[in-house]
Amino acid sequence: MYINVNVENELLKKAMSFSKLKTKEELFDKALRLLVDTKRQEILKHQQKIRQFQGKLHWGWDDDEREPTNK
Repeated sequence: MYINVNVENELLKKAMSFSKLKTKEELFDKALRLLVDTKRQEILKHQQKIRQFQGKLHWGWDDDEREPTNK
């Protein structure tokens, strides 16, 4: 996909230098993949925290005590 992006020259130079990548396309691909992977890891950590509560939370009623929904 073709995209036109304005980037600070100094930021681009530093990123190219740090990454040792040869093209801007490689740099942007790497940066986007890193962003996606980082966010994916954050989501997985949150999901793991939520899973720790599985079967431990009580809502104050049992399934047998609920009112029937279709009368």
